[in-house]
Amino acid sequence: MKKPAIGFAVVFVLTCVHLGILANAAGVPAQQIAVKDLKTLEIPGKVVAVIWTVRPERCTLQIVFPTAGQIAQARGAYPTPDSHRPAVQAWLLRSDGSAIQSIGRTEPGANAKNIRRPFGVEVLIAFPRLANTEAVAVALRVDDVYLIERLAP
Repeated sequence: MKKPAIGFAVVFVLTCVHLGILANAAGVPAQQIAVKDLKTLEIPGKVVAVIWTVRPERCTLQIVFPTAGQIAQARGAYPTPDSHRPAVQAWLLRSDGSAIQSIGRTEPGANAKNIRRPFGVEVLIAFPRLANTEAVAVALRVDDVYLIERLAP
């Protein structure tokens, strides 16, 4: 008779824990993250992806080089990447043409001595959350190539 009582107790505890987790999750607002792939900003041999991400706390612009992870193995349509570190600048533009100031920039792997990724894998530029409502376009300069893509429809 003890075995069914123990089994019932375990099921009861697990059910209560599961319901408690669901109750906590229901009280937390869902964090929406929106992502947009900016295809027209890709530059063969230099940039394989530019990704605009809107997060609850900030917006980010991610410029990905062809040396990033498995992209280097599957680059197919892209020519062999340049061996020098590309000069990258990016601006978020308002409708009046003024630029939105970035709040941070990181370049993961930029200082690593890795023969496969001699200048890192990406440049990540952060902007204030308000940039999502103010920005209408992204302007990108990689070495001597300048490109612009609209963000707003």
